[in-house]
Amino acid sequence: MADVIAGVGCVARDSVQATGGDLIFLSDTGVRSLGRLIQEKSLPMRDLTKNVRDDLLKDLQQERLNVGSLKEVRSIYSEINAFYLLSFPSTETVYCLDMRQPLEDGSARITQWYNYQATSVVVTGS
Repeated sequence: MADVIAGVGCVARDSVQATGGDLIFLSDTGVRSLGRLIQEKSLPMRDLTKNVRDDLLKDLQQERLNVGSLKEVRSIYSEINAFYLLSFPSTETVYCLDMRQPLEDGSARITQWYNYQATSVVVTGS
């Protein structure tokens, strides 16, 4: 990348996923999408998790407190099913973002799974 986006950065290395024409990652303010910014060069990044921001930030902070960092956070993108999974293992919470159709506010439809300790994720060929 040639440009710098002030005030936004990825906070968990394994949260970054390429989704074709987009790049999704976890920031201190939620899950962000760079796709429109890269294409339009003027529109702000989309906040995909603004509808669950309080829950997500609580899990992000608790993960930092429990582990000391966000090194255990994992994610995966399924091109076939068009979803992005984000796992906070120490809080046993997984967020599933449906990437097929954004909601009217630009965020993603999200399902939260509780008491599910996903320490690794993988997409298989089928």
